[in-house]
Amino acid sequence: VIDADPEAAEGWYAVTDWTDKVDSPASQAYVEAFKAEYNAVPENMSVYGYDSVNAIAEAIRIAGSADPAAIQEALFQVNFDGAMAKMSPHLRMR
Repeated sequence: VIDADPEAAEGWYAVTDWTDKVDSPASQAYVEAFKAEYNAVPENMSVYGYDSVNAIAEAIRIAGSADPAAIQEALFQVNFDGAMAKMSPHLRMR
């Protein structure tokens, strides 16, 4: 709406999971890499897969193993700034 008619969007509020306007270094790095690869702006669903794969890769690194049980346990130790949000053991319920 903002791109189509900025004046009409004035005063609007919206809630969303993620947009390419998130102003964090990790998010903006993701947006720029996505644009470079696909010549398009990422939509919010793409970031879920991106952060999920990075979380699993980090869990594998922490576990030092590809064993599913070890990866599952290591997921509770993942701590990094994702494109969508910070992933931290302190932010999860077990």
